[in-house]
Amino acid sequence: MLGNFFGFLLKRASHFLRHHRRWSSTDEVLDRLVEDGLVIVSDFYDKEDIARLRDGIQRIATDPRIKTKRPEGVDDPAAQRIVNIRDLSPEVDLFYEDERIKQVFFARVTKGLKYTKGQYEIKQNIGVASYSDFVHFDDWSHRLKAILYLTDVSEENAPFVYYKKSHRFALWRLWKEFVHDHGFKIEKSEATNDYAGALFPDEFKTVQRYYQYEKVVCAAPAGSLIIFDARGLHSSTRLRSGTREVLVGYWMTDTYV
Repeated sequence: MLGNFFGFLLKRASHFLRHHRRWSSTDEVLDRLVEDGLVIVSDFYDKEDIARLRDGIQRIATDPRIKTKRPEGVDDPAAQRIVNIRDLSPEVDLFYEDERIKQVFFARVTKGLKYTKGQYEIKQNIGVASYSDFVHFDDWSHRLKAILYLTDVSEENAPFVYYKKSHRFALWRLWKEFVHDHGFKIEKSEATNDYAGALFPDEFKTVQRYYQYEKVVCAAPAGSLIIFDARGLHSSTRLRSGTREVLVGYWMTDTYV
């Protein structure tokens, strides 16, 4: 086990030598992504764009031939997802092919970053818990994600939660990252176990006691964009009222692509 751990440390160091970029930028969005791991841009798309996106998605979502499922094949009682939305609704390329998003992401990582998947998600089951409600990180290697709110999201509508600066190196990460990497391999974007990077509540309390990461509840109006470094700690939340609809995009390095 000890040999495997040191092997992981070497792999981790090699990855960051290849992919980490020392940045010098006048782009505020890129600077905030690097510094905090999270950027929220309110009203990134206007009402007409959101209406066009939702019309295209609803045409697909109401088709009885389309199945909603969890990407890794594990049922999530809190949400329904259409995981191959780009193949079904051309309207969503307004989001997935947006050069403004891609420019920030590809400026963040030197090479090897690739778009891997996109999905539509709707939450409409009040009070139902999700696996992703546990505070977790997605990976130890570079993984960038974008979330577009298709509906207004208040604190009652299952907002996304992120802990600023938790994407940065810290000693607590090493063993958790090793367990994630060694026990839960990810190949071709399919996980063998959900949320292997999750922290139990007591673990998270201990981490917070020492690091005091700032919790950001991402409540924002429809059309808002959230981009974040998925190495950082984050979670979903339960729906308390209404519904919440989002598009999610994943960009990953060639470590797992």
